[in-house]
Amino acid sequence: MDPIVITTQEVAKAQIPVQGASQFNYNIAINFGAQFFPRPGRSFSVGWKYDHLSNHYEAHLNPGLDSGVFYVGFSMFRGKEVERRRVSREKHLQNGK
Repeated sequence: MDPIVITTQEVAKAQIPVQGASQFNYNIAINFGAQFFPRPGRSFSVGWKYDHLSNHYEAHLNPGLDSGVFYVGFSMFRGKEVERRRVSREKHLQNGK
């Protein structure tokens, strides 16, 4: 499980999130999660993501926005890489017996 921290700077056409705030905002995102591969070509993801949007008092108002979200995902992969891994895994299992 690796944490990911992302910071960005955004400039909008309007004052966000309310009038009197700034067009310039900072966005900080932190993600924690894990991905499990129960079999080749399939994976499950679970995690939590936190976002903070703020103008760091660059304007009179700084009504910052915070959000935290738990997520669950399922992925299916296709292609030669999945088949190569499946064959490699089968060979490994056969050699181990």
